[in-house]
Amino acid sequence: HPIFGPIPDVRIPMVPIQSPRIVYATQNPRVITRWKSHLKTALTLARDGAKPTSYDRSWFKITEDPGEIERSLQDLIDNPGTLLCFDTETTGLKPWAEGQGVVFMMFRWTNKAGKPKSIGFPWDFATSSIKPFIDRLSPTVLKALYSSKIVGHNTTFDIMFVAANVPGCDLDKLCNAAPYDTWHMAYTMRQQTGSLGLELIAYDWAKDM
Repeated sequence: HPIFGPIPDVRIPMVPIQSPRIVYATQNPRVITRWKSHLKTALTLARDGAKPTSYDRSWFKITEDPGEIERSLQDLIDNPGTLLCFDTETTGLKPWAEGQGVVFMMFRWTNKAGKPKSIGFPWDFATSSIKPFIDRLSPTVLKALYSSKIVGHNTTFDIMFVAANVPGCDLDKLCNAAPYDTWHMAYTMRQQTGSLGLELIAYDWAKDM
């Protein structure tokens, strides 16, 4: 990893365990059953340990090449309706606030041939190599998003930042392209507002990770 260095050969497993008081207060048998399952998983890991897991995949691609970004996103434009996992990294929490913007975007999807694809790239910050190409790339980025069926976690956050930071964005088109949000899955489990991290459902729906 360019920042964190080589992958460590040890792993400290972490399993989120909610307070029993909060769990039983829901009076929801499904929530209680899932909580017991997570507790059992945590105790099993504590007893048996866990082998280091690689979170890298051969199809994960990060680039600073504008041409490569355009070629990759063209696959989404040419195949409208593709289920697209989309995420952004930002410098803050307020999309239109001064000094806050999108610094990185990540697109992940399965192409027409059934092969996983991804492309990630920097965006708008002082030392970004992509910054001079934002006006050139923005139409392609937006067409790829408009053409897809976007899924994400707290997608509203990403949509608002894209609308505020990608020139020419049509917020109505972008909202229409984003019907799925895993935040709602997490809310269904917890049935309360507040922090609803993706880890709440990742252990059940992304076990390979």
